[in-house]
This record gives sequence, C-alpha cells and structure tokens, in this order.
Amino acid sequence: MAEALAAGNLGGYAADVFELEDWALPQRPRAIPQSLLDDVSHTFFTPHLGTAVDEVRLAIELEAAHNILQVFQGLTPQGAVNHPSSRVPRSG
Repeated sequence: MAEALAAGNLGGYAADVFELEDWALPQRPRAIPQSLLDDVSHTFFTPHLGTAVDEVRLAIELEAAHNILQVFQGLTPQGAVNHPSSRVPRSG
C-alpha cells in the first residue's frame, strides 16, 4: 500500500484491520509501516471497531451459541469453513 501511494497508483488507503493482527502469519509485520503512518493526507486508520455496536455484538454471540448447539447435536455448524466438503483440493 505504501509503495502504491508513493507511486501515485492509489489515491488513498483506509483500514481498521492490519496484517500485524494475523497471528497465523509467522512473518507478519510487527507494526504498521511508518511510511503509511506518515502519509496523513492519503491514509485513514481506525481501531478495529466494525462490531462495536450492541446489535452486532448480540448477533455474533447468538450465532456462536447456535453453532455450539449444532456441534452438541452432532451437526456441522452453519458457516463452518473447515468442513471437508469446503476444502479446496491441493494440486501437486
């Protein structure tokens, strides 16, 4: 993003989720690149607030409870992403 902004290939960048938050990436960055933080005229950063609304948090909690009940009933939870039928076969 920083390179695209500096080259004029991107008009602006906004984010509330950052690569450094992805603990599954062993080589994840430890901080937001300083060049992005310094470019205040083309960047906008907020804390991760997308679910900071009571109604949304309640919906998330109810979905989690529903999924737990489905597991106890021997069912695959709705929206499971690790179900064998949803896996993409590896080539090679």
